[in-house]
Amino acid sequence: MPHIGKHDNVLRAYGFLKERAQDQKQFTIQDLSNASGWSEISVKTYLGKTLGQLIERLPGGQLRAKREVLRISEERFLRHMTQVKPIFTEYNRQLHENLLSFEFLLPLMREDKLRRALDDLFFSDTIRRRLREVGLQHLSTVIPRDPSASDDEYLDSVLQKWAYGVSGGYSISHASGRFRASDLRSRKEAVEMLAEDMLYLVDESTAMVRFFVALETGSGKFGGTFAQTVAALDNVEFSDPITLANEVRVARILFFQLFVEAVVRTVEGEDEIWLLEQGPSGRRLYRWMRQSGAHIA
Repeated sequence: MPHIGKHDNVLRAYGFLKERAQDQKQFTIQDLSNASGWSEISVKTYLGKTLGQLIERLPGGQLRAKREVLRISEERFLRHMTQVKPIFTEYNRQLHENLLSFEFLLPLMREDKLRRALDDLFFSDTIRRRLREVGLQHLSTVIPRDPSASDDEYLDSVLQKWAYGVSGGYSISHASGRFRASDLRSRKEAVEMLAEDMLYLVDESTAMVRFFVALETGSGKFGGTFAQTVAALDNVEFSDPITLANEVRVARILFFQLFVEAVVRTVEGEDEIWLLEQGPSGRRLYRWMRQSGAHIA
């Protein structure tokens, strides 16, 4: 595509940097100045701003183009140089050695109620209401309370230190399956049930809701260079078991009280509800099975 003449220096710089990224030859500020037509002062300014993510500074004033330049198109480079925006997104990198994950399985026909209960986790007022329903006296047996703190101050501390971790978000996926809706029967008995309009095998779509709770015990930051990434991946921190067990306990109890029991009470008429948990101590399965003769809404 044709380019306006005022951008010729930028395009010449792009061609030069692309060649140096390919052959990995070192160069100087003067080399880039000569290749692009920029003054050396301009090159120094760009190195401190727009080109800082693409050029590595070496000892002795030498420079080297990073191979990431090869992934950047001419149009993208031009936009980057003219809009003065970072070409790559910068991230703060956090590593969590420990986490809890929960997976709730419910019939898809109940998804609207499920989403309403889930969305309550996104608002501080609904979380506060649920915590008050649990009872602050009960809550203080799990999360210690400063005797001098008011109820609101205590709830603020619970929200900031603990509840935030279990209310960050969720994802929903759908799966199709077949389930046995009765005690185990023979094929003849199953046919007899069908003749009486009783279901033995049920085809049902399931909503699977997954949550991840990143635990602070064993967490830390790491850098974005190759050496820092390797060090973070190779370094296994052994968490204090007592601290970890306490954090898992509090997170699990809050998750059950803020979400699980609210959903179980909201979704009525199901024969069975499953919740899978994966954590530092392994896997658990929780099941809610409708009592015989219980009313179906």
